[in-house]
Amino acid sequence: SYSQSDIQLEVRTVSKYIAKAPTNWFLLMFTGVLYHRWGKYDKAGIYYKRALMLEPRNENVLQNVQKLKRAMQKLSNGGSKKTIRK
Repeated sequence: SYSQSDIQLEVRTVSKYIAKAPTNWFLLMFTGVLYHRWGKYDKAGIYYKRALMLEPRNENVLQNVQKLKRAMQKLSNGGSKKTIRK
């Protein structure tokens, strides 16, 4: 299980690679996954959307978008965000 600081470090690291390869759909999707795990759903959506623009039929990206939609729906229905423990 990731701690918040682990995820922050991962995001910083992956962001450096995205700067060098901004059209790498996998890095964009992975960043979305990290933000999703961190509970930053808006940011996750941004990165998933960028990955979808590059790979609109990619099953991995589409599945992650569906997971994000379910998490956001649960949150809007009164559920709480998944908390990440250190």
